[in-house]
Amino acid sequence: MTKLGKFEKYLIEEFFDDYRAGAMSQRTFTRRVAFITGSMAAASAAMLLVGCTPEEVPRSTDPMPTPSPSGTGAVTASAGPVPGAKSPSLFLRALRAS
Repeated sequence: MTKLGKFEKYLIEEFFDDYRAGAMSQRTFTRRVAFITGSMAAASAAMLLVGCTPEEVPRSTDPMPTPSPSGTGAVTASAGPVPGAKSPSLFLRALRAS
């Protein structure tokens, strides 16, 4: 298993807090931890370490979850430009000119 960095640990702990507070579903929590750790086996271990009960932890042989489709309430990046942001091409041209 790959050792988790401090940011991965932090995210898992924050997601666990959100899950415990009821702000995140168990499915979403499991999916996020699985994507951070890279496998269901590692996700199961990480979930146990942060305080999940054995009933809340997926089996290590479960398949990796699929990303949630857009439009289900998940926050996704928009396909369009950020309002008020400058065009990257203008930025690159300014860099080349200097």
